[in-house]
Formats: sequence, C-alpha cells, structure tokens
Amino acid sequence: MWKSLLADQKARWQRGDRVRVEIYVAKHPDLRDHAPGLAELIQSEIRLRQSEGEVVDIDLYRSAYPECQAWLTPPAENFATQLLETTAAESPPAAAMEVNPFETVMNTSAEHGTVTAFENLRYPQVPGFELLSELGRGGMGVVYKARQKSTKRMVALKIVRNEMLDMLAPSSRSTTLERFHTEAQAAACLQHDNVVSVYEVGEVPSTTLGASPLHYYAMRFVKGESLFEILRDGPLENRRAAEYMQKVAIALQFAHEQGVLHRDLKPHNIMVEDGNDRPLVTDFGLAKFVDGQNSITYAGQVMGTPSYMSPEQAQDAASVTAAADQYSIGATLYHLLTGRPPFQAASISETIRQIIDKQPVAPRQLNTAIHRDLETICLKTLHKDTARRYASCQELADDLQRFLDGRPILARPVSPMERGWRWCKRNPIPASLSLTVSLLAVAFLVAIVVGYRNTSAALAVSESRLQKALSVVDELFTRVSEDELLNEPGMQPLREELLERALKHYEYFLTESGSQQKLGDEVAAAHFRVGMIYQWTRKLSESERELNAACAQQIDLLKADPDNPVRLKALADTCNALGSVYSKTFRLAEAIERLTEAVQIRQRLVDVDKAEPEYQRLLSNAIMNLGLVQISNEAISLGIDAMRSAQTMREQLLRNTPDFEQLKRDLAIGWYSLGKVEAESFEFEQAKDHLERAVTGFRELSQSEPRSLNHRYRLGVSLTLLGGVLSEMGLNEEAVHVFDEATLPIESLTQGNPDMPDYKVALVFLSMNRGAAYSFFDNLEKAKEAWSRALELSKELHQREPDNPNMQGDIASCLGSLGDLERRAGNLEPAKQYFEEANAVLKDLLEMHPERTWFREQMDENQAELDALTEN
Repeated sequence: MWKSLLADQKARWQRGDRVRVEIYVAKHPDLRDHAPGLAELIQSEIRLRQSEGEVVDIDLYRSAYPECQAWLTPPAENFATQLLETTAAESPPAAAMEVNPFETVMNTSAEHGTVTAFENLRYPQVPGFELLSELGRGGMGVVYKARQKSTKRMVALKIVRNEMLDMLAPSSRSTTLERFHTEAQAAACLQHDNVVSVYEVGEVPSTTLGASPLHYYAMRFVKGESLFEILRDGPLENRRAAEYMQKVAIALQFAHEQGVLHRDLKPHNIMVEDGNDRPLVTDFGLAKFVDGQNSITYAGQVMGTPSYMSPEQAQDAASVTAAADQYSIGATLYHLLTGRPPFQAASISETIRQIIDKQPVAPRQLNTAIHRDLETICLKTLHKDTARRYASCQELADDLQRFLDGRPILARPVSPMERGWRWCKRNPIPASLSLTVSLLAVAFLVAIVVGYRNTSAALAVSESRLQKALSVVDELFTRVSEDELLNEPGMQPLREELLERALKHYEYFLTESGSQQKLGDEVAAAHFRVGMIYQWTRKLSESERELNAACAQQIDLLKADPDNPVRLKALADTCNALGSVYSKTFRLAEAIERLTEAVQIRQRLVDVDKAEPEYQRLLSNAIMNLGLVQISNEAISLGIDAMRSAQTMREQLLRNTPDFEQLKRDLAIGWYSLGKVEAESFEFEQAKDHLERAVTGFRELSQSEPRSLNHRYRLGVSLTLLGGVLSEMGLNEEAVHVFDEATLPIESLTQGNPDMPDYKVALVFLSMNRGAAYSFFDNLEKAKEAWSRALELSKELHQREPDNPNMQGDIASCLGSLGDLERRAGNLEPAKQYFEEANAVLKDLLEMHPERTWFREQMDENQAELDALTEN
C-alpha cells in the first residue's frame, strides 16, 4: 500500500497540493504497523520539502513516529535546505540570482561517534588527511571533520561533490570550480582572529574511474554553533549582540583592506567558538576581489542572500562596494536583536522589492528591550543611501564600541520628517492619495483630540463627553477594519495608514486615562483595539502584549459583574484574538488553550442571552477556530469534529435568522475550510458535499455583494478545489463543468487586477486542471485552449519572477502537455517543437536544481515522446 501512497504523494506535490504524512496516517492507521514503508513515506516528504527550500528538522518526525526511528536518517542538507534563507530557501525565488553552492554551516557542537574502518570507506580518499565524519553538505560541496596527518591537527575539509559536478554543463562546471577556488583564495589571504583560517588548498585525482579530480581545501576546525543556530533560542540581549557584531565589523574591515568583499554575510556564516565565545566569519563563496581579479560576477547579476543583502546588491552585485558588507552586518545585527531579518517575504521578488522600496520596521517595535542607541546604529547601517551609512566598517565598529563603553554614539536617529519624505519619494501616487485622505482624517481627528482634551479637563463634571469623543475613534476603527474595499488590491497602504492614525489616538487615550478607575471598560477596550491594529499590521509581539493587558483588565472587571454580557463578549473576543496570535506564531498549545477559553466564555454569553443571534454566531466562530488549530496540531479527527459542530450550529442559526449576512459568509468559509481538510484526508464524498455548499454560499454572496473581490475569489477557488475532488472520485465529466464555471470569476479577477500575482497563479492552476480534464475526454481543441492559456499566464508570471523554478516548471508542463495534444491530433512537427522547448526549459532547471527529480522525469518522458516521433 505504501508504494501507491508514495506515487500519490509525489503526484499531489507536483500539482501544488502539499499533502503531509499525517494525512495518510489518519486515513490508513495500519501504516504504523509497517514502519519501513512509513519511514520511506516520511523520507520522501522530507526530500519534497527540501526541494522547495524548507529547512527540515528530522527530530520532529522521530518524535511523532518513534516506530520509524531506526529507518529515519538525517536528510542530506542539499542545495535548497543548506542555504536556509538564500535563493532556494525563499520559495518561490524571483530574481535572477547567483548562490553559493558550497555554503555549509559547520555545526560541531555534537561530536560524531568513533568511525570504523568500514564506515570510513564511504568518504573520499584525500592524501594527507584522514576523514572522520561528515559535518554538513551543500548542493555542490561537502565538509568533513578530518585529521591532517602531517600536523596531527583537526581540520574541516571542504570537498567539491564530484557526482554533482559531473552532471553540470561545461560552462556551469567551470563557474562552480572558479567559485570554489575564489572562496578558498579569499579565505586563505585573510589571517585574522575573527575569520576562519584556511590551511591548504589542493586537487587530487579521483579514485573513481572517469570522474573529475577532487578539489578541496582544509580550514580551521571550529567547535561551536552558528549565530543562526543560537538564534533558535530567541533574540540576543543588547550587549551580547553588539559584542559579536563589533568583532565581525573589525574582521570585515580587515577583509576590505586586503581587497576582499564578502557579499554574503548573515547569521549562518558567523560561527561562535565554544569556550571563548568568539565570532568567526566563514563561507567566502560569493567573495569578490576589489581589484577585479577572480571575480565571476557580471553586470546586472544578483548574488547573495536576499534577507541580508543591500539595495544596491539586490540590483547589481557587480557594482557593490564595502558599504554592501556593512549593510549585511546591520541586517545580521537586526536579526540578533529582533529574532528576524529586516526583510523577509514569501518570495524572493517580494523580499527584494521591500529591500529596495521599503524602510525596515524599527527594531524597538519588534522588541522593546532593545537599547535606543543600538537601534540607531543598526538603522544607520541599513540606510538605502550608501552615503548615509558609516564611512567604513571600522567606523561602525567604533560606534558599537562606544555603545559597549557607555559613551555617546555618533549616529543619530532618523527624524519623523525625513521618514515621511522618504516614503513620499518611494510612493508618489499613494502619497498624493494619502495626502487627500490625511487632510480629511487630520481635520476629523484633530477635532476629536481637541474635544477630548477639553473633556478630559472637565472629566469630574461629565465623563459622558469623553466617551462620546472616544466613540468617534471607535467608529473610524470599525469602519476601517470591516470595509472590504480597503482589503482590495492597492488599498492596503491606505488601510494601514488609517489604522495607524486610530492607533495614535487610542495610545493617547491610554496615556491620559489609564489611571481613572471609572473608565476601566474603555481602557480595556482600547487595549484590545490597539492589539487588533497591531495584529492586522503584522506586529504580533506588540499585539500579544496589548491583548494580554486587555485580558487582565477584563477579567478584573468581570469579577464585579460575572453575567454582564458586554464584559463577557469583550473577554471572549480578546481570548479569541490571542488564540489567533499564538496560532500565527506556531504556539499551538497556547492557541488551543486560549481558544478553548473563548468557546467557554461565549457559551456563557449565549446562556445569559439566548435571544441574541450574534452571540451564537461568535460561539460557532470560536469552535471553528479551535478546530482549525487542533488540525494544525495534528489532532485531525478532533479538529474535524469541532468544525462540523460549528457548521451545524451555523445552519440552525441561519434557519432562524435567514437575513443574517455575516453568518452566511461564515457558513460559506466554513464549508470551504471543512471540504479542504476532508479532501486532504481522502474523505472525498464528504469533501464534495461540503465544497458544493461552499460554492452555493459564495455564489449567493457574490450576487448580493458584487463589489467584494474576496467573495468572487473564494468562489473560484472553491470551484477549482471541487473540480479536483470530482476528478479524484472519477467523475471527470462533472469536473469539466465545474472547472469551466470556475474560469469566469478567476479570469475576471485576473484581467481586472493584472498586478495581483495570486489571481494569475490561481488561474494557471485552474487552466491546467481544465486542460487535463478535456484531454481525458479527447476534446483536444478545448484542452489545447486551456493549456495555452496556462502557458501564457505562466510566462507572464515568469517575467515577474524570472528565476522561479516553480514558474519555469509550469511552463515546461504546459509545453509538454501541448506537445502531447499535438501528437494525438497527428500534428507531428508542432509536437516535436513543443517537446524540444519543454526539454530546453527542463535542462536549464536541472542545472540549477539537480535535486528536483521530477524535472528529470519530465525530461525523460518528453525525450521518449521525441524518440517515438522521430522513429515514425
């Protein structure tokens, strides 16, 4: 059975359905009785996750499936996973980007056991070195712990992987070897206390007949952890972070003086040595020699790790200066202080866009424990204008030393006026729109503040006037948060601007009124709304802080009046919001605890006032939210039961209140969510029923609220998922009709919003499904039309993200399918042309991503078709 599941797993991942092992285990519990087969399924999932750039922790699998421990081996840290937050890791990649194929994080904190002579035969034979164990590997290089026989010292020996090197085209092989030697040469010429030393560089014949020579270099063996590994425990405190980066800045200054630019500094490439806590810079695989020698960068080329690269490096790596390394030091310091890089989006293209166009969030907004002076130093290094950074890494090191010594620093924080001017320069059109809105909002809110301050002075006379003033801001908050127009493409910046304005007034209110006992409910409500604004603007740590403050005050207020429905609702809303924050930060146990409290409190609320339908709606929402988090926490059966219970409650309530619009929306979203979970659990009959209900609900909502893009998008996505379920059930004719219906809403969204890639991605997926369905019925013209549309859109997306392997893979799939359709129609020459184009794309992909085996399989299938056509 597990072999058929392996085939199903591979097919589903190829079409974008990232099915997880726990879904198979839930559907087939007897899998646990066949540990080797289950382990193979797990190892396959690990490889699939790695191929999409994820960093996989095998210990989580060992913990979840203890019966498989004997068969689960640590995954090879291939090209995608080893780079962590480099090009391959930030899926889907977007810019034409060179990466370091040799990068390896040398984690030697856990020593390997004794290696027998038999085990040692697995390792390459390098004269003068005894290889003891493998420390890590990248896409093209492996690092071994070795003993240098002549000196008896331990070294880290980096060797090019011949089996990967021999698969490359001659030009790629030459570039790879040149980069390897550049790394070795750069590190070898830098003898510094905070740089990992290189002892020897060499080349020896391979012991394998016909294989390329072994290229290697030996460097100092470092026993310790990388800063990236240290960050797994959370941000560092101010002094420790500053001490590390002060030494790194000195090391980079030394490198610059020797004519070497690092160009890929990040936490992964800084080792911290055990015993003396000394930071050591390593991995010079993307180094550039300032004098122009040994540099293999070309104009317009982007190299490095997006989250840590400077704006100028994100546009052209060939023209960078020492200021780019300084920016990377600042980005690393930012990560040490906040626990995240300054820019980190879902795709490389979006990350690069942010690096070029946006200012980083002030570190103290993410971690209030950061010292203001250290924040100022950090932000100076991240200035987009190189002239506004420090003149050199030495000046940066000197300012960090001033901070460590408690002396005044030289850097000065950015003024609000300058920050506003920067934003206007980057966003001229939104700036003009915001100016109009802002003038209205300022006039509106200034009147509120003036009235509020006057009222505050006369609070002893009349508190009602203060509450009325606050209610005006509450109304603004409610309108901004609920208006769907503000959630449409292009309107998010305006929405966030208005929320920020509301936030300032709530904070002012809390500052002025927090000590007034009679305003307890208003103060708690203000904390809640501030927490929600932070959550909507993705500042989750601040959101958690404010929501906890609201929760504590609401609990105290409720003690005085336990059945007060207003206070019960307020506390339940806060618990529900905290559950959302914990879920988004993957603290699932805490999320379940808070959402369980929300369910219990909302049940009390319903018991207090059974006639109020809104309370029942909120209770069903809390139950649905709890179910979704339980599923995320692998309690799949329990979660599905909760979701079904919530839907039953909503159906009953809608029968009693047929005009309840918010409930209709909740019900439709619930059917879609439940159908998706059931489809992933192979419960296709139930998934079909529930997705059909979701389609009906979104169709009605789209008709009643035609301005809502969300309803139309959800309708199209629900239809697409329903079509996929019908195909899985063998109901291909029905699937065709459903796919056709899905085309209209998604196509109209794509045409009306050409700058929204999500709509195009949905349409590509839908068009591919339509093409496959029509092909099944031999309706070759319709199939060709659908696949051609998918190809057209894939090429448009590829232009936006030219180095995205997923987009290129879609192009290859479309070309291959069109070739198959032409072959079936008897058009042999067009068929050959499509297959040849597909293989040209796949060949390029395999050179860049040799670990993605399905590219090779597609290429082999296309070649078989070409061979058959040639024979005929």
